[in-house]
Amino acid sequence: MASSFHFLHRPRLLYIFLILTILTPYAISCYTSIFGFGDSLTDTGNTLYLPPPGEAPDCVLPPYGETYFHNTTGRCCDGRLIIDFIAQNLGLPFAPPYFGVRNSSGAVNLEKGVNFAVIAELVQRLAAITLLHTFKL
Repeated sequence: MASSFHFLHRPRLLYIFLILTILTPYAISCYTSIFGFGDSLTDTGNTLYLPPPGEAPDCVLPPYGETYFHNTTGRCCDGRLIIDFIAQNLGLPFAPPYFGVRNSSGAVNLEKGVNFAVIAELVQRLAAITLLHTFKL
């Protein structure tokens, strides 16, 4: 019974795959920016701009970021993150860290996307950060 069930669903999976393949170019062309939320898996450098509660994390020191970006980036890897690969595949610019995208007037330009992710983020730590850095969306 399980093998016949599996056999009956193959055409459906094939149709879903074909539909997604056909619609992908249309989906790619409608996005203009990326807004990232998360932890160390998507943090593109907010760690560099936040005051550490004690000792700075290792990812703000070399060799993190030197292979691809050729300087320390505050990322918890030496290269690009999954959010960077998504941006590249959609033809979008990399999402800059929120705390690092201020313009000359001190405002944040959200038109090209931004990344709010911070490593090891917890609700309690987020409450402490919002007291130090208030911002309007």
